[in-house]
Amino acid sequence: ELPLQETADDFVDAVATLAGYWRATNTRERLPFVLDAPRVGPLMQDFYEKQGETDPDHTELKQKSRLLLDGEEILYFGYASSRPTGLCEIAMRRNAQGRFVVDWDSLAGYSDLSFSEIRESKPTTPVQIRAFVRLFEYYNYEFGDAKRYVCVKMVASNGVDTLYGYAERESEIGEWLLAQLAGTRDGLMSGCTFKVAFPPEAQSNQCMLITQIVCARWLLLD
Repeated sequence: ELPLQETADDFVDAVATLAGYWRATNTRERLPFVLDAPRVGPLMQDFYEKQGETDPDHTELKQKSRLLLDGEEILYFGYASSRPTGLCEIAMRRNAQGRFVVDWDSLAGYSDLSFSEIRESKPTTPVQIRAFVRLFEYYNYEFGDAKRYVCVKMVASNGVDTLYGYAERESEIGEWLLAQLAGTRDGLMSGCTFKVAFPPEAQSNQCMLITQIVCARWLLLD
């Protein structure tokens, strides 16, 4: 954690940028305030216009900090929210001009496919998803053996759509899940980024394999 320096020019500018983002009502208005707009623009159109999703609600500012994460400087803001973690979390990163702008992917919790698209297409090639996750007890279909598998409940960023992920308990992924999510057994949730895929000829449209742990957060740094 770095000194916050709330009177610093870059912090004051970042606060104004974030306020501008919150005032925006459509993709075109949001684009000037986000990182990597040429790449993110089509994703935002998919998220808001095709999927019908919205930005998370946010009220009281609960947390703010300046961090050095994997060698990159990040401004972090956490607002009270109805999201499963109780927080709407915003990471701001420097763009090519050196200004802090919103990392939209992590704010929105964007996934390669929406949870409804995943259920419909049942992809057998891994896709990347961001989800609120917790250890869970739902063993069914190919994953009916609770002694063999770890079960994780995965809730989409909208807090509604749900999928279930599995890994063998004695695998590296299974051991990571048990250790990393040990505190979620009482209902608390954590934001993680996974790659998931359905087994061939899957019996269910909601139970799938966790094939990779991408990150124990939604913010992904290049």
